[in-house]
Amino acid sequence: MSRLETRSPARYLRLACRHLRNEGHDVEALLESLGLRWSDLESRRDMLSQREVHQFVAAIQRLVQRPSFALELGSTIELTDLGAVGATMAASGNLRQALAPLHYFWTLCWDTMEFALSFTRGGALITLESRLPPDDQEVLRLEHVVAALSNLFRSLIRMPLKGSRLELPWARPAWADAYTGLADVIYFQSTRVAIWLPNSLLDAPCFNTSQTDQLEGWRRCEDKLRKQMLTQTLGEKMRRNIQSGNMSWTFEPSVCEELGLSRSALQRKLKEEGTTFRTLLTQARMDRAQALLRSAAMSLQDIALALGYTDQTNFIRAFRKQFGITPAQHRRNPGAHEPRQPQPATRLHDVRASAAR
Repeated sequence: MSRLETRSPARYLRLACRHLRNEGHDVEALLESLGLRWSDLESRRDMLSQREVHQFVAAIQRLVQRPSFALELGSTIELTDLGAVGATMAASGNLRQALAPLHYFWTLCWDTMEFALSFTRGGALITLESRLPPDDQEVLRLEHVVAALSNLFRSLIRMPLKGSRLELPWARPAWADAYTGLADVIYFQSTRVAIWLPNSLLDAPCFNTSQTDQLEGWRRCEDKLRKQMLTQTLGEKMRRNIQSGNMSWTFEPSVCEELGLSRSALQRKLKEEGTTFRTLLTQARMDRAQALLRSAAMSLQDIALALGYTDQTNFIRAFRKQFGITPAQHRRNPGAHEPRQPQPATRLHDVRASAAR
């Protein structure tokens, strides 16, 4: 099963390199070990593949040997690092308004994460979920994004996040002090990655409010999003939609209608990409299944329906065929099977325990 093809902005790797250089590390040697040069990375304006990012992060882990590095790096992310999205957020009237461009243009910032935003009478809830199958860098990615969001929110309103709450689904690590300041209250061993922002923070004004700049920033973000979508292959579009829960993309006639293609044209385009509709559908369903199985709140029947299966039996049969174990066995021990991935599936708390050794 292929890894979901996602892209990350090259600017994040440049930021990591600068952070490492400030600590006295030999960045040029690090890049050379990966077949890269700083001059090449500095001039890149495109998106890096997840494979490139994975190799880079693994090299940083070997070099730094510090489990809190992802948190530290995330805390250095500024609004300017988000480009047009950051500029649009900064020009918003308050934090509540600033969440809109972040939510709508999220894939321009962190393509490997799902970002869900909901408002209630008391405030706003942000939940994050990896769009990638579980691997040994899942917690690092989540920590990086959580720390970055916390820093961005504090930068927007220039005050501590009083009344906020951060939920994390792994055990409290020995270096828990590194999380201090990310939120007012932090809960470990939760069932999700979530950030709660009360109305008192949402209504706090941003310090660079400008309706003109906000509208211009929104236009620039839309242009960038259109360009991003043009670079996606048909297979990537299918996987994205299914991963995000758009079940109409699990039916070939619906996909043809959505894309304005005949069935033969759809099959021909997928063949040119070296795949088939059925193969893509299975891959996307299984990727999403692994993510949904991490939620104890969903029954196997609920997950089966969420993936577009007619019943639980068909889902279990497909999962067993793909991984050699049942969904229930996977839920009890995500590392029990041998998925066809460059890295083995790993439970979140196992990742952190490994990093501590």
